[in-house]
Amino acid sequence: MIYKVQNIIFPENEKSEYKPELFYKKGNLAYDKVSCKAYIAKYMTVDFSTYFNSFSYVKWNKYTNMKSVELHLTISGDFSIRLFGYKDTEGCVQQFEIAEQRVQNDEAREVVLKFGDTDCDILAFSITTFSDCVLENGGYYIDNDAELNDVRLALATTTFKQEHYIIPNVENIKKHIINSNEDIAKNFEVFVIDNGRTLDVNQFECDQVRVVPNPNAGGSGGFCRGMMCAIDSPNKPTHLLLMDDDVMIIPESIIRTYNLYRCVNDEWKDAFVSGAMLSYEKIVWQEEDMGYVVDEGLFAPVKKPMNISKIQYIVKNDAYHWEMHENTYAPWWYCCIPMKYVRNDNLPLPLFVRGDDSEFSIRNHCKIMTMNSIGIWHKGFAAKHFASKEYYQVYRNAFIAQAISGEFQNARFIDNLRKYFNTEINRLNYVAANQLCDALEDYLKGPSVIENNNGAEMMMAEGKKNEVLKSFDELGLNIDLESLYEWKERSFMQKVVMKITQNGHKYLPSRFLKNEPGVLPFDLYTWFPQKSYRRKTVIAVSELDRTAVVRHMDKNEYKKVMARWNSLVNRFNAEGGEIAAQYAANKARFTSREFWNKYLEIEE
Repeated sequence: MIYKVQNIIFPENEKSEYKPELFYKKGNLAYDKVSCKAYIAKYMTVDFSTYFNSFSYVKWNKYTNMKSVELHLTISGDFSIRLFGYKDTEGCVQQFEIAEQRVQNDEAREVVLKFGDTDCDILAFSITTFSDCVLENGGYYIDNDAELNDVRLALATTTFKQEHYIIPNVENIKKHIINSNEDIAKNFEVFVIDNGRTLDVNQFECDQVRVVPNPNAGGSGGFCRGMMCAIDSPNKPTHLLLMDDDVMIIPESIIRTYNLYRCVNDEWKDAFVSGAMLSYEKIVWQEEDMGYVVDEGLFAPVKKPMNISKIQYIVKNDAYHWEMHENTYAPWWYCCIPMKYVRNDNLPLPLFVRGDDSEFSIRNHCKIMTMNSIGIWHKGFAAKHFASKEYYQVYRNAFIAQAISGEFQNARFIDNLRKYFNTEINRLNYVAANQLCDALEDYLKGPSVIENNNGAEMMMAEGKKNEVLKSFDELGLNIDLESLYEWKERSFMQKVVMKITQNGHKYLPSRFLKNEPGVLPFDLYTWFPQKSYRRKTVIAVSELDRTAVVRHMDKNEYKKVMARWNSLVNRFNAEGGEIAAQYAANKARFTSREFWNKYLEIEE
């Protein structure tokens, strides 16, 4: 059966228009968003071997029963179409020409070219014009050696007073999916879970879009409400796509996700689709598409960030045999889940924010599909690196999820907590050190800490403890940002002194400390010890918005936070097993519909 799985697309939003190389390269091409036509000038070559318009042969071949691939283009003018493929061979990407065809169309007609048998990883094409040409539409079609699967897709997106994101996103979905001629159009519905209760329930005036007012229960509560809506939907969706609100969407990614499930083979039919997080600030960068829990107690991306405007990384992203880890998960900025996992007895944990996605994936031992061009642009997490989320929420929830789920038991979160605690002490950040203590202390309170929907109050209380950054002008600073992330190695003796004295907090008289401030990144997960070594004062700088906070060594504050830390660790060592058992005993209850109805104040 011949079935279209990808459209040829062009940049249609303000951000992506500045980086057309994600869609096409070279040539003089103008795209009219009204007529949805691409105009290519005479004597130009336009190359479509790009992140959004190449075809991931290696992935479609793996996930489906695909027999062959065709390129369909509706185009007018005098032109030549060249088909080619790319293959990763021991880390070297090679290009191979597959076919070329000269065409003269007085008016727009469909041209079909077959790629034939190939062992390439990525397929693509280029157009060379001998007259002005108009490309009206196009796409990749596969001959799938099986009947198409029945797929009805629901999308749940959780928002909290983010109208400037959610409104254009939903309107974009309506335009390109619901009101389109795509196969997905009549097999698709959207649940906008409004945690802020600021949207009009009739905001989008569409039978396939429903605004659901919800208490502010964070991401986990919002996504859980979306799951409950999908379970109850009369349309009986087969798959549920979870997506953040503070993103710039690519509707074609949703279409391709749907088409993938329509064609997916038996081996992969129950897999999650994990969409990539592309950088909103550095638009050609893919930051992550899968994560995993490291035994050392870290949450890490499976793949390193890469520049997806370069063909070598487009190929590497899909063709390279990435090392898969036991505790791999699909983040919920874009994650599609078969409904067999979305059940009234298998709902997320009430963690408010952070950790619900990793725990749910790992609890269900999911297989994960990824593919070039499926994902969203997301605000960089570096802009959100405040200890109330990245320390308190992440590590409190990590301990809770590990205890309740019984998964990733090798992850030593206490070791990583200790590592970051010592880092913050050495950076004179007693505030963040205390927030790490807050995470451990609240975990040790037992299951009651997540029993009720008080996450917003807890986050507000922790948020008030965050350091307050001020502008360079307000602080009278003139910072050399070029050297902010410059690394300098410490000598062996410097390492010894820093460890023994905890960077001058003990044993070392003040006269041996430097008066000149050290300048270092504000980012919580960075470590530049040479910049804070033996400093009385450090200036922590946020490069993104040119703000900073000034910290001073305070040995009295150091003694207090160290005493608190040692007391909590001793308690964790003595009572941790018993407290973990208390959490584990509540697993079935915390993941049940009965619990969540009460938590979200839903009348049964």
